Amino acid sequence: MQVLMSATLDRAYLASAILAALLAAVFGGVARAEMRTEHLTSQTGIELIVTYDPALLAHGYEYTFTLNDACRTFQDIGQADHADSISSIALLRVSDDGKLSLSEPRVVEFKLLPGLLLNYHRLSNGLYIYQGSFHQNAYGRWSSTYLTIRPHGGGFVDVKQFAESLQEISDATVHDVAVVPGLGFIVMRYPYQTQGARKLIGGAVEIHDPLKGDLLWRWESNIDLDGDPTAASLPGPFNDYMHLNSVEWEPSRSSFLVSSRTTSTILEISYPEGKVINRINCKNWTCIGDPRGGWLHQHDVRLSADGKFLTLFDNANELGEPKRPSRGVKYQIDFANKRLTFVSEIAAQGPLPYRYLEGGYYTVSDGTIVMGWGIIDVSTCNAVAYKPAPPEDPLFSHLDPSGRVMLQVSAPAGWSTYRAYGYRLDEPW
Repeated sequence: MQVLMSATLDRAYLASAILAALLAAVFGGVARAEMRTEHLTSQTGIELIVTYDPALLAHGYEYTFTLNDACRTFQDIGQADHADSISSIALLRVSDDGKLSLSEPRVVEFKLLPGLLLNYHRLSNGLYIYQGSFHQNAYGRWSSTYLTIRPHGGGFVDVKQFAESLQEISDATVHDVAVVPGLGFIVMRYPYQTQGARKLIGGAVEIHDPLKGDLLWRWESNIDLDGDPTAASLPGPFNDYMHLNSVEWEPSRSSFLVSSRTTSTILEISYPEGKVINRINCKNWTCIGDPRGGWLHQHDVRLSADGKFLTLFDNANELGEPKRPSRGVKYQIDFANKRLTFVSEIAAQGPLPYRYLEGGYYTVSDGTIVMGWGIIDVSTCNAVAYKPAPPEDPLFSHLDPSGRVMLQVSAPAGWSTYRAYGYRLDEPW
């Protein structure tokens, strides 16, 4: 895997790596990487290939991710029930002694919940949250279901289904969700305006009471100010001129960073004023050192806890051929001077390095990185679906700060994960 990393490594992780090397030198010679490969079968019959180095995972980790029958789902969109599609959420654990375990807290068949499962990750209160989406063909709208789950798949303890109560306001999207103490439950929506037989699909960010679901605050996009200026003239019945796919709270600036895939822009929205105070991309801001000069149609925009670094998954959706590999990118961010300085990139490898949709860049508490690689161009699904995928073309990878692969997980071609998350077993919630 091609990696261009910064010269400064995570100090805590580097210190632990040095200590491990010293202990190995004293008690047993020089430690060497030893990759293992295991095959695990999910409850839905999906064979996962897990390649990992137990020495690099000595602290123990767990990974939460979704498994989507992506090719079949995209082929089924527009049909009544998606009856042939199956999706599930999965939790993979690597204990500190190197043993693997796989669980699926709930299996969802699309004939019951048509659509995609996008997110499955931890909340700060010790619960997990699962987010699924389904398409309401009668309305031509997207709706959402939010469910929290007990740790380690012990069953559902709290259910929030916004699709019914808020369907008449606008359309929910489960591309991202956040729970911010003192603010509430942050969700995104896809409201639309009708122009004759066509719909212009915008974006909205809302804060809801996490217990009652009541709407507390809302920002909504304006096509003239926030959207792609060519969106109104695009062909087809739907014009998704924003396509919001992640939201991040920045407490030091009292603002949200919202990723707009269609415009390849990150909007900074002030709270509580609800004003767009920054439109972040490499046209409006100064970008230094990025070999590609910026990103195209990104996913999963995140800010580091100290507010100094910005990460995202660059799908690199360019017109024409050949396609450049999709990648995860890290920048140092300077709000005062509107400047992004390139730090590192991790480019997708394998037979199909261009990932048309999805993808994520998650930084673990110890500075290691979990890269979700998204999905191939769905136009190739008929050619590649349901054939075994080699380990070099994974669903997601876990890398240390120097770029070494600690673990990677593959599934049969045609399956994808929208995002993957990783957590150390000893980190507090």
